[in-house]
Amino acid sequence: MTTIMRPGVPAEGFETVGQIHASNNLVFLRYRMITSVSLAYVIDFRDSSNCSRIESAQSGEEIQVLVCPEEEPLADPVCGKGTRSQDGALFVVEFTTAAGKQQSFEWEYPLLKLVSQLLQPRL
Repeated sequence: MTTIMRPGVPAEGFETVGQIHASNNLVFLRYRMITSVSLAYVIDFRDSSNCSRIESAQSGEEIQVLVCPEEEPLADPVCGKGTRSQDGALFVVEFTTAAGKQQSFEWEYPLLKLVSQLLQPRL
């Protein structure tokens, strides 16, 4: 696999996906953009205690939140911290991936609470 790095090309570059052999010893290469290799993580709504903690978070409170890779929803969850803003409008989730990379994302709290209530597993 060859990666091309040129101005105007995404930082991840392109990778060679094949080649066409033509007459006169010419070789034409085909390329495709390399997508980002970092996984997107989402809140694990499968865990009822995770949902309960989110639903009861108070303004300014920091709680434990479980997240999992979006593309691997059955993977072991990663523990992070969720913080509800002082005005109660936002909920910020911060965590370190299994690969050691720090990531974060935020939700509008009223929407997050509603989604958590709708998706919470019922016993």
